Amino acid sequence: MSAEPTTEATMILPPGNSTALPLNKTTIHREGNNTCAPGKCRDCAEIYEGGSTTSGVYLVTLQNNTPVEVYCDMDTDGGGWTVIQRRIDGTVPFNRTWEEYKRGFGNKDGEHWLGNDNIHLLTNQKDYRLQLFFQNKQKYFTYTCSRGFFKVSDERNDYRPDHGKGKPNSNCDLLMRFTFGQAFSTVDRDNDNVQTVNCAERYGGGWWYTNCGSSAFLNNQRESKNRKFCPIKVKPTSLKLKP
Repeated sequence: MSAEPTTEATMILPPGNSTALPLNKTTIHREGNNTCAPGKCRDCAEIYEGGSTTSGVYLVTLQNNTPVEVYCDMDTDGGGWTVIQRRIDGTVPFNRTWEEYKRGFGNKDGEHWLGNDNIHLLTNQKDYRLQLFFQNKQKYFTYTCSRGFFKVSDERNDYRPDHGKGKPNSNCDLLMRFTFGQAFSTVDRDNDNVQTVNCAERYGGGWWYTNCGSSAFLNNQRESKNRKFCPIKVKPTSLKLKP
């Protein structure tokens, strides 16, 4: 399986908008002719379908007319992937509070979490499939896998995910099945199923923890305990969505 593309990040703004966000080493481009109004596309798939095929940061408009900048992966598996999580080298700490995970953090052209509110709005627009990618630090192996359906509830329901079944015994099924219906946990809000410990505090990252293992290594700061998939610390990782 191929590794995550390492395309240089760009910021793409709609025509007529000359204000760039303060992103480091960012090249500003403008959108091509899209099937939706400039800045009003709902996701990266619509932007890609409209003719903009350069990976980078774009402006989309989610439900409730919420404008959000997202990183669009236009190179992997046909392009048009909206990135909700991306880690490259561990420079951005993911040991964050509930409020930080709610709003999102990091740089969209680098390591970041899109924000649970934004992920909720995004995933409730359409039916999206989720692609998970990770590579261990020594690059001994990579995993790229996808699930056929992924949707996240709102804050009142603790951002619980709903997702369809992956292929039997697929990597995604083994990695993500324990997150189904599980409340999100952070260092300051313990919603996991382990009574004796806060998994987010122990492993240093927010996640849909059922227990302190499974796919939690995607956001944590420590080595995964799931030796079958991740005997060594992992980098990079990404979670992406596409209709």
